[in-house]
Amino acid sequence: MFTPPRRDQLPAYLQAEFPFPPFYPLDLATEVAGPLADPVATLLGQLEQHLTKLPLAGKRVGIALGSRGIDHLPQLAKALVEWLKAKGATPVILPAMGSHGGGRAEGQKSLLEALGLGEAALGAAIDCRMETQEITNPQGARLPFSQAALEMDHLILLNRIKPHTKFQGALASGLAKMLVVGLGKDLGAKALHQAVFSRPFVPLLQEAAGHLAQVTPFLGGVGLVENAQGKLSSLQWVQGPTWLEQETALLAQAEAALPRLPFQKLDFLLLAEIGKEISGSGMDPNVTGRAGDLGEGDFSSYLQAKRIGLWRLSQKSQGNGLGLGWADFITNDLFQGLDYPVLAFNALTGLSLNKAKIPVVLPDEEVVLRACFLSLGLANPQEAKGVIAKNTKDLNRIWVSEALAREQGLTGEPLKKLFDPAGRALLW
Repeated sequence: MFTPPRRDQLPAYLQAEFPFPPFYPLDLATEVAGPLADPVATLLGQLEQHLTKLPLAGKRVGIALGSRGIDHLPQLAKALVEWLKAKGATPVILPAMGSHGGGRAEGQKSLLEALGLGEAALGAAIDCRMETQEITNPQGARLPFSQAALEMDHLILLNRIKPHTKFQGALASGLAKMLVVGLGKDLGAKALHQAVFSRPFVPLLQEAAGHLAQVTPFLGGVGLVENAQGKLSSLQWVQGPTWLEQETALLAQAEAALPRLPFQKLDFLLLAEIGKEISGSGMDPNVTGRAGDLGEGDFSSYLQAKRIGLWRLSQKSQGNGLGLGWADFITNDLFQGLDYPVLAFNALTGLSLNKAKIPVVLPDEEVVLRACFLSLGLANPQEAKGVIAKNTKDLNRIWVSEALAREQGLTGEPLKKLFDPAGRALLW
């Protein structure tokens, strides 16, 4: 059994109490699109506008839901279920999350329940079968696709559209990816990620999604865009022959709204938490700049941090610590909270092996921050320019080290105390 070092087993320079410099708050003035006043009313209006003439009575309608934490998703999913029931249809919830949940039916159902998307909450049955049927597109690609989805009369996708954490282009995370990868289950997820070693991601996704939309019960989808505060700012029904172009336009909105750090280079970045509901990669490389698996895009233009430390794994991630391999230091609490079979399965399916590698494991949060300062080789470690952020999704308030605060001309009251006696941070 792996046992991380205790404090008294660490190198002497990490055992000695380190005089941390002051950390100053920085509230990022990000341009924020106004949140939707009533997302549920907006959804119902879109459904009435586009689907009211469609005969739905007696039809089984699959609603594809993923494994991400999306603003108002439980309320939107429930409203969609109730609207379909009012039209005489029978809604069925279909997990559309590729290999998440360990690639197991019960794991995917559990993820939906943890997000408030269980059968009791939504008032609809969940069909979480993992069986797929192979569909071949005109380009000869074999596309595994959910057998449960194929048995529906209609299929509706409900998902957030945002920049991808592995690829860059006109299509990223959203409805097209949910159709191809999410409803492809673990086999479909692996097939697409394998294919990008020979062809670029966007053309592959366009071809696969375009064909599946024609030969499956795909009716359309609800594209959700969040603003920089993580609140829904846009909700649009997409359908018809131009649905991929409609998604591309929504992605441009999401790209413009994505919160980022206002720095090009840092000595260190400390994240209080990572998790699958925060980013598909645990911590978003569109923020951290860290990537590096085979076939992945280069995100280093966004940020270059010499060290990255992690404190915690979010509870909603249910042990899937994908992305921790991009860090340099993690706490023992984060390590002990891993469900490593789930993490490994996700990494192998996505062919993202570096994301599952184990960084240096240290006893507690205070020691992780010490290591960020003291592993840089600086003559005066207190002059390290560093940032502490809650996670890569919540960047409304960050904390910057004294050297970085001076460089940015920040004034105000620094944080008086960073850690409690047990070495746990007091920031959040």
